[in-house]
Amino acid sequence: MINKTELINRISAYITDQHEKITKNDLKKAITTIYDELVVIKTKKTKNNIDKPLSMYNKFMKEQMEVLKNDPNNKMTSKEKMKHIGFLWKQHKEQKL
Repeated sequence: MINKTELINRISAYITDQHEKITKNDLKKAITTIYDELVVIKTKKTKNNIDKPLSMYNKFMKEQMEVLKNDPNNKMTSKEKMKHIGFLWKQHKEQKL
């Protein structure tokens, strides 16, 4: 998700910097370009964060999701799976204490 304030500020700056009349097509192109630039910036930040190690919760979720995916008898929806794994995590945490 992109920062709406940043998007609005960049579009406003573009419009303010134009000294000639802006056509509808020029405005569409500018907005698309600005949006794409913000999405690329967000993607680059996300790629850098991938290298950090997973938390215990994330590891647990990943392991349990694999178990559920590989179970042929499992008919849970994604929402139900997340709810179930959340319940298992709570039990897991309580056992560790």
